[in-house]
Amino acid sequence: MIRSDSVRFKTHPLAEGSERVIVSVKAGHRLTPSMVRDLRGTIEREEAPIGVLLTMHPPTREMRLEAANAGEWTPDGWDRAFPRIQIVTVEEAFAGKRINYPGVAERIGGRDTTLKAAPKETVLTLPGISAPTSDRKRRKR
Repeated sequence: MIRSDSVRFKTHPLAEGSERVIVSVKAGHRLTPSMVRDLRGTIEREEAPIGVLLTMHPPTREMRLEAANAGEWTPDGWDRAFPRIQIVTVEEAFAGKRINYPGVAERIGGRDTTLKAAPKETVLTLPGISAPTSDRKRRKR
């Protein structure tokens, strides 16, 4: 039996509604291509564009081929495609591998721009008011 959950995401911050990524988790040693086919059937039945198979052990060559045969999905307004079935091992997930879906990079001005973390401290100033210097310590109240 495959345990499936889903995660919702927006294809763009201004988009109405959201899409789903179906996540299936398999912890057993016996991984087979039928698990990938089952996930593909689930995403087609649920009308989800992407399915992820999270496994405890590396997938077989046949599983990777089956995932590739599921094709790609290109959301409206995007000029890149995303694999419909993605296989990620727990080891890869802990090493930082991410699911490839819209939202990881935003489409701004016709190009993909990876979202960057905000600076740790931002100082805003108004005309005529000096900003505190970085060496000045803030007093606790």
